[in-house]
Amino acid sequence: MSPIKDKVIVFFNKYKFDCICIFTAFIILCLEFFFFLKASYWEGLGKIPFGTWFLVTILGYLIGLIFFVIFVLLLIVKFKKSSIKISLLRLLFALLIPLSFHLNFIVTTQIGEPGALSFLRGFRERINNRCDPLKMREWAESFLRNNLKKDKYFKLEGEQIPYFVKQIHPDEAYGKVVRVFIEEKDSEEYIYLFWGSALTGHWGIEIGPENLSLESNQNQYRLKWKPGLYVTYQIE
Repeated sequence: MSPIKDKVIVFFNKYKFDCICIFTAFIILCLEFFFFLKASYWEGLGKIPFGTWFLVTILGYLIGLIFFVIFVLLLIVKFKKSSIKISLLRLLFALLIPLSFHLNFIVTTQIGEPGALSFLRGFRERINNRCDPLKMREWAESFLRNNLKKDKYFKLEGEQIPYFVKQIHPDEAYGKVVRVFIEEKDSEEYIYLFWGSALTGHWGIEIGPENLSLESNQNQYRLKWKPGLYVTYQIE
């Protein structure tokens, strides 16, 4: 056995709890990092509940705080028995681990595509697997024809909700209520069917004639699903 390996084993045995904490924090950071890269897409796809990304972010900060408390307690309790070098290392990790969880959040939000766009890619795949675009357009055309009062906003509940909404959100709270705006472009009406709130943003489906052409802007992402059909996420 090499001298270096002997020293590592001795160090590990002497500071086993410290090493286990550092290793555990590293594993959690790696898992959180890869989760953040896919979370928005999975939310859009419906594999995980909407808002899971936010909850994991809060959990990450709490875990970082727990490790901070652990290393501060180790520093205080074992200060007299430990060398200055070990005490400084404990102080370093008490600060470094919470900072790493924060950087994890910052880095994953800066690399790759925006979370709203990633969500839309998953959402588009979800409706593509569950909905018939022709029947969706038929419902929209019927809805517009029957809007004799020319109202612009509707809140649909219960039997008013189109069947394809229940296919998109079969077991979720979002399947119980859906809101509808009637929008207009080039003197032609189309339907914006959406969910969400001011806090989470609004996402949904824009349903219009096949020649309907819509573009993303600073506050609203759009992805074309079929001709005249778009999935959209409005940040504000």
